[in-house]
Amino acid sequence: MAHKSIFISLIVMTVFVFVSQSRASTPSPAVITTDSLRNTITQTIIEEVTTVTTTYSDGTTEEHVLAEGETIGNDGKILTVEYDEFDEEHRKGIARGFSHFTWGMETGMCIDLSGLDMSTFNFDVMFGYRNKWIQTLGVGGGIHKSLGTSDSFLPVYVLFRSSFRERPSLCFFHLRLGYSFNTISNSPTFGDTSCAIGCGIHLTRKRKFQSYLLLAYTFRHFNSKHSEITEINRANVSLAQIGFGITF
Repeated sequence: MAHKSIFISLIVMTVFVFVSQSRASTPSPAVITTDSLRNTITQTIIEEVTTVTTTYSDGTTEEHVLAEGETIGNDGKILTVEYDEFDEEHRKGIARGFSHFTWGMETGMCIDLSGLDMSTFNFDVMFGYRNKWIQTLGVGGGIHKSLGTSDSFLPVYVLFRSSFRERPSLCFFHLRLGYSFNTISNSPTFGDTSCAIGCGIHLTRKRKFQSYLLLAYTFRHFNSKHSEITEINRANVSLAQIGFGITF
């Protein structure tokens, strides 16, 4: 009986030691918490840096700053997300490209200075490139309708505008060269040379929106077919242009 009691005692002690070691080897459960206030502040000020604070059951804490491409899983573990540098650079390149794109609309009128009753009401749309030096370098087109007759002028042109300085300027230089498809006095549609030179004055100038007032001298050169069919007795017509426009 004594040997049996000793054997039972050894078994009980062995089980007790095994259970104790098993408990000791099991890690303490960890609670992962994210300081939302700290997270909000650092994301706003320090380029989206997120600090993860891990609080263990024994009261100790550990902080880890998430690197680029790291995120927190549902189980509280930090996961690494694959980061495609090529795609990211490609997206940035597209964004930079669109930042140089500009377009705008313009309305106004041309006053005939040659006495041929060719004053017009104008509406134009333009598209082009811009940077710190160039306000617009592109193409445009419009509908210019005569105020006193049924004549119509449909110009298409190349447009250049610049203040010739890197810093924002109140005024800018305006140049337009193109070709105008005209219907004058019920004649067939013939094309004529059209150009304009002048200056603009910014009314509102922001990074993504500008409004301006345009003052320019416009010149039209009519071809010989117009001189033969219509009553135009001169090849050149001068006009004074005033317009209001917006660009984006």
